[in-house]
Amino acid sequence: MNARHALFLLLVLVAVAQVAYYTWFGQLPEVVASHFDGQGNADGFMSRTLFLGIHLGAVGLVSLIFLALPLLLTRMPPAMINLPHKDYWLCPERKKATFDHVTRQFMWFGSATLALLVVVMEAAIRANLPGGGGRLNPSAMWCALGAYAAFTVLWVVLLITRYARVPG
Repeated sequence: MNARHALFLLLVLVAVAQVAYYTWFGQLPEVVASHFDGQGNADGFMSRTLFLGIHLGAVGLVSLIFLALPLLLTRMPPAMINLPHKDYWLCPERKKATFDHVTRQFMWFGSATLALLVVVMEAAIRANLPGGGGRLNPSAMWCALGAYAAFTVLWVVLLITRYARVPG
């Protein structure tokens, strides 16, 4: 197992452990704040079970998407793939290397998305714990979202610059 797969799996396990910990130790109230405005004030509520279930469902869906998408991509006809200079990058002698690279990049992006889910959920959980005041730390949330946005921009730019030009 390589680093990107290990990180991806670790983040899935952290999300599962997060739910297990807060479920088994019963620290969350039966009804939890589940939605917060831009200043961190709670403005939506749901049951603890649904709240944690939605988190697990989101982690499962994100995992499925980032594991399945590269597999689907390799089975798609080239006409359905939007890639600059696709005749060059998808020719028989480069196709495997191209798909291997894209798959690696999807794993990194999937890990970043899972990390964001874990961080946001932890912040929402902490807001609901005794002493949390039902308020999300807006600075922490904006930092997490900013880091994810910066990662996304960098990821897209690197992917585009790699495939936008043909070597030599």
